[in-house]
Amino acid sequence: MRSVLVVLAICVAVCAAGPLWPFDWYSSFNIVDVKNNTLLNFGNWYYHGFSLNSAEMRMDNYHCPHARGEYCTFYFTRQNQMILSHPYAHDKTCCLAGMVGSTPPNWLINATYIGINHNFSNIPLAAWLNVPYTDHYLETLGETRTPAGLAGSSTSLQWNTVTHARPNPSFFELPSHTCTQPCKNSKHILESFKPYMSLLQLQGKSIY
Repeated sequence: MRSVLVVLAICVAVCAAGPLWPFDWYSSFNIVDVKNNTLLNFGNWYYHGFSLNSAEMRMDNYHCPHARGEYCTFYFTRQNQMILSHPYAHDKTCCLAGMVGSTPPNWLINATYIGINHNFSNIPLAAWLNVPYTDHYLETLGETRTPAGLAGSSTSLQWNTVTHARPNPSFFELPSHTCTQPCKNSKHILESFKPYMSLLQLQGKSIY
């Protein structure tokens, strides 16, 4: 009973404030097909926030969302660019879309608290409905609110080894070659990232 009261007390403080990403962190990640528990993608995630609505982000993928079996890197810049790089495929790069940049720390500003989740991890997590989508954002309880995952009806993103520290700034340096052409299948690629974009980013903007 005491442990339940402790969790509830922590939750009152957490839920009143709403979810906010740490300004500096990095982690390994997995993306899993929840229907058959199949690993779809894995890699490393690097994040640095400049303000509540400005950040830069890098996502290293060992199974590219659009090309399974290939390694690629997504760069999300504070200048509202998404750049895709295939460093082991003759340094190919392409530009995904203007006006869609890195996920800001306050991207969950419209999220709705839905309760404590005991199934996603071996510890209780605060769960939020990622309005206007149906995904559930999950984070740890307590003062240090650590991103834990984003669970949808078909896929689940899991951050496994979150470290609260600023990544090496060199990780955010863009490839030396110039991005001059749009990516093929950009609509398919961008669709997979929509749940990580805040309403502020999407309002009045086309991601295609």
